[in-house]
Amino acid sequence: MKATRVKASGSIKKTLRQEKGPIKPAAKMPVINRHAAGIDVGSVEHHVCVPEDAVPAGEEHLFVLKQALQTYRHLLKQMEECDAQVEKALAAVVIPERAEPEDPAPKNPKAKEDLKPKKKRFHHRKTGTGLKRDLSSELTRLCGVDLTQVMGLNVLGVLIILSEIGLDMSRWRSAKAFCSWLGLCPGNKISGGKVLSSHTAHVINRVSILLRTVAPSVGKSDTWLGIFHRRMRSRLGPAGANTATARKLAALVYHLLKYKEEYIDVDELAITERIRRIRINRVRKQAQELGLEVVEKQMAE
Repeated sequence: MKATRVKASGSIKKTLRQEKGPIKPAAKMPVINRHAAGIDVGSVEHHVCVPEDAVPAGEEHLFVLKQALQTYRHLLKQMEECDAQVEKALAAVVIPERAEPEDPAPKNPKAKEDLKPKKKRFHHRKTGTGLKRDLSSELTRLCGVDLTQVMGLNVLGVLIILSEIGLDMSRWRSAKAFCSWLGLCPGNKISGGKVLSSHTAHVINRVSILLRTVAPSVGKSDTWLGIFHRRMRSRLGPAGANTATARKLAALVYHLLKYKEEYIDVDELAITERIRRIRINRVRKQAQELGLEVVEKQMAE
């Protein structure tokens, strides 16, 4: 193979700068070979790779391409068989009678008013690694609640969670114990009354990996979880914010699976107002320590 570099002349550069609209340097470049592969670098350079004998690829290249295509189709067929086996296993699961939890469910926060829970749209893909059929109804039957309503979780994510922790949440005494088992809580190492380290424990768990992975996407949303992630990011940094948001998601999953309550989309306006009151109280406390007084200015309506 022979690499050739073609560079536009000064007159072409000047013409390109004067032209309005999208720049099309390929139209100004000389044609080396119509069957050559090329790549644009910037707006005035184009690198091409031309065979030395200027003939199409040989049989060895076609053989390698054929092998790669057959491998791709074989892997797709195996994934389809795996998906069919997953559907068969879900249909065969028998839901045991659920015992009522001893401790009452905690008080739920204020939800959005006059808003129905949004049903996430299932994207059917003809190719790729995604599921070919929507299993939301089957997962709702098993869990007793639709976990896909939680921000950041889809059908595949719920399948990963159920395959790791199951449906019996009585094995953990509380949400704090569940988050600690996932390695999402700080582990304080204390010696002589001094905290040596508060890093989270190193736990290899697919659920914690999943929740940490979806945390950045949750942080970009206009929800109460997104507000929480952005606040933690400003205080703890990206890694700490991902762990804190993953801990919130883990507590949500524990609560929904244990008490079988529908997911409530918390009103972000109420969260914002609560944060505002906390900031005002902090400023007033600091002013009182300095012997000052804070007067709230009334906004004109």
